[in-house]
Amino acid sequence: MFYSCENADIINKIVKIAPLALVAFILLLLFLDYYKYKKDSMNKNEFYNKALIKLVLAIVLLSLSIVGSKKVIKPFIEKCQEKEENKVDADKIKQELNDLKKSLSKGEYERIKKEVNDINDQEIKDELLYELEFIENYVNMNDRVENLKNNYNLAEYYDTFIEIEKISDTDIKNALQTNILSLGKGKPLSVKKAFTSNTKENITYNLGIPAHPVENMPLVIVMQAYDCHADFAVNSSNYTDEEFFFLAPKISAYDDGKLKNFKIIIDEVVEKYKINKKRIIISGHSNGCLETFKLVSFFPDLFAAAVPISYHPNGFNASSFRTTAFWGICGTGETCTSTMENFANKINSSGGNAKATSVPGGHGDAGCSFLNREVLDWAFSQEKK
Repeated sequence: MFYSCENADIINKIVKIAPLALVAFILLLLFLDYYKYKKDSMNKNEFYNKALIKLVLAIVLLSLSIVGSKKVIKPFIEKCQEKEENKVDADKIKQELNDLKKSLSKGEYERIKKEVNDINDQEIKDELLYELEFIENYVNMNDRVENLKNNYNLAEYYDTFIEIEKISDTDIKNALQTNILSLGKGKPLSVKKAFTSNTKENITYNLGIPAHPVENMPLVIVMQAYDCHADFAVNSSNYTDEEFFFLAPKISAYDDGKLKNFKIIIDEVVEKYKINKKRIIISGHSNGCLETFKLVSFFPDLFAAAVPISYHPNGFNASSFRTTAFWGICGTGETCTSTMENFANKINSSGGNAKATSVPGGHGDAGCSFLNREVLDWAFSQEKK
């Protein structure tokens, strides 16, 4: 259709030229009548009558042209100009929306939304609002990730990451993954929660997989584990801020060959489940305590923290513990209390990080002290030097 915004410039020029063309045409007719009048082919009264009619017609046509231009053409031209401006604004906003997919900034989202609402063309506005509504879901998801930085919860982290992996838009997915990985918690692993018994290198061991396994989790090794340790591993999601993998071998404290071969199992578990090599923690009670001392001595570069419970450290070199955070625990009724303190002092003297404390009661009472929240928080805060 000619009367459309695509032809607005042509229509605008025609509107400007048409009145002048009409006046010029009428003046030409008037001039011809005057010529006839001078040649005596038209009498005076006839000439004046025709001239008057033509002048009135010129005035009427000129007036109609002016009124039509102001009432119809001018609003039409202004509307077309506004539509063109809206298109320019829409192109600018579309680029801003592409940038928003990469930043997912709440402030930018609110600013762009205001720009969209200021657009008068409803068709263009609806198109932009549809795209903005699509991005809004991911802006809110990014807010959830930001909140995790201050109020971390592993279950929420895990669920959010799974949602992010299902996003089809590459820019949005990359932005969210980059942000959530900045927390340093790792990607979810494709394994399910479990507590299994396994055998390797002629060593039987229990393996605990947490409810929300992700890369870079800590590994907790408990030697000669009591049932309380195993229960804790199965229900490690109760430790809401820091789930972990759990390893509990069945080895005699006096079988150094198997103790050394146990390193093969540790390495396999660490590799398979992408465990943080700087956050391997070991603990053990009684014979498990002796095994803890031996394993740290055999592999001084392996463990981030050691919590030996209820055994004398006699015969072990404190310097082997210099790069392993140490917390020795004994019951107040046990004879190992003073020797554990002396050993901790020797570790500190060699440049290490060590302490020794006691818990009320005797040998059996100290057994599950590794499960105390204070001890766990300390152990999980350690990282291998």
